[in-house]
Amino acid sequence: ADFLFKALDHFAARPVLPDPGDYGPGAVVYLLGKPYSVVLDQGMPNGVEEREGTLVLTVKDPQDAALRSKTMEAFLQKRCLEVTAELCRRIQPAMAPLGVPLPEIKVRSMTSRWGSCKPTACRVTFARQLVGAPLACVEYVVCHELVHFLHPDHSKAFYATLAAFLPDWKARRQRLNSFGDW
Repeated sequence: ADFLFKALDHFAARPVLPDPGDYGPGAVVYLLGKPYSVVLDQGMPNGVEEREGTLVLTVKDPQDAALRSKTMEAFLQKRCLEVTAELCRRIQPAMAPLGVPLPEIKVRSMTSRWGSCKPTACRVTFARQLVGAPLACVEYVVCHELVHFLHPDHSKAFYATLAAFLPDWKARRQRLNSFGDW
């Protein structure tokens, strides 16, 4: 019972990020830990542009909630791929002498994990939702997944290797897990 009450208190104390819903006017979207207000604009082509703390969502029909969602999700997926690919290109060379390859990088929506690694396919997949987290947290997930090329499990050796490349990984993981309700 004590464990359950402590867990409930822990989750109740976590900040909850605002739900952007269908990305209508006034919605808030987080990019790399920073909040951006959504501003709607009518026009073509459909797309999203970052401007001074806002995300300008341009769609043919701003009243079409499905189109707004599809356009914003495509933008967030692309942005997540850009960020994680750049971090992989920056981090992997330090791990290359140990045999870590530069993997194929994919992004998809995930509900229970931030990333996954398939060493046999030389592929790493990241959660699209990760692009909302602070950059230091995204770096932690990228490093974590790359270390899986050396240790496919979460053994002591895995965490020792992770600590060798990212000494503050525990603080980053804690920050990621307390950033908001994903």
